[in-house]
Amino acid sequence: MVIYALVVTFAVVDWIMTLDPHWFSTMWGLLFVAGWGLSCFCFVVAILAFLMDRAPMDAVLGKRHFHDLGKLMLALTMVWAYFNFSQFLIIWSGNIPEETGWF
Repeated sequence: MVIYALVVTFAVVDWIMTLDPHWFSTMWGLLFVAGWGLSCFCFVVAILAFLMDRAPMDAVLGKRHFHDLGKLMLALTMVWAYFNFSQFLIIWSGNIPEETGWF
């Protein structure tokens, strides 16, 4: 997971931040890692909800599993919101006009 987070961080920096050479951010890679993790959990919950009534998953899955996944999704949503607010706060406190175009 650490290697994945590092690879995603560097890939996002190369893909997105190089579009505008004057803009930079230290939170941008972590923001994408949290967003991709949240998307992954949403996809897993949708697939598990589809498979919950079918054998052999009907004997394995219960409400407890969905509660646990929901709690993890809430935690990732809060982390994602924290990263977004941190990104906004850094740009706002710097009051740099060329970076405010991203918001």
